[in-house]
Amino acid sequence: MAVFPSPEWLDNYVEALNSDPEFSRSTKGWVWVILFIVEEDGSKHSPGFLIEIADGVCRGHKYYVDAGSVNSPYRIWGPRQAWLDLIQGRIDPTKALGQGRIHVSANQATLGRFVETAKTLLSCLAAVQSDT
Repeated sequence: MAVFPSPEWLDNYVEALNSDPEFSRSTKGWVWVILFIVEEDGSKHSPGFLIEIADGVCRGHKYYVDAGSVNSPYRIWGPRQAWLDLIQGRIDPTKALGQGRIHVSANQATLGRFVETAKTLLSCLAAVQSDT
């Protein structure tokens, strides 16, 4: 069991994404680079990770000790507790997004499609065995 967030956890998350049929379907035909940021209370650093998606498959990923200054056209971010609630299944992705516990940003032309994909990306969090 890997600690969230960490490089080992990210490896497991990518495995979960690539084995999920809904992820493959919702990202088919797209080339996206998505940054996930975990906002830590009282910390100057916000860990996170970047995933590269091409035609329904996560083809690359990178962990950052501080992802706050990393640029990406697509971003998903929120406080650590919201991420933990998603991972542990205490809140569903639609509710987390609707209540503003998790946020997304993207180009306005693709925001609608990205929000649907973000729900799938967030759903896959619960598939990863995590030590929080």
